Amino acid sequence: MRSKNQVYMHSHNFADETPFNGCYEAIAHFPEKCTAVAVRLNQGKLEWLAPYGLQELLSMTVSPTPFFAKDERSMAIYRCRIQQKNWQEKWPALKIFL
Repeated sequence: MRSKNQVYMHSHNFADETPFNGCYEAIAHFPEKCTAVAVRLNQGKLEWLAPYGLQELLSMTVSPTPFFAKDERSMAIYRCRIQQKNWQEKWPALKIFL
């Protein structure tokens, strides 16, 4: 899996998007709620950052974040990503909302 530097992610899908103010805002702009999750180890303890919670991840559900659900342009990017990832091939029980 390739990692991406969040400093540049504001321009990954939309050239006209302003830079994010931090990790929380960047993660909140991920395409899917279930992928909008980060974890780090801080003094031996796990710290979770999940703007939309973990319910979709745990229930094997995929739906767009509010940022991607806001208009057809954004939803087209979300749908293209879902198609490219082909997650249902790996996880047939996955529920995907288009």
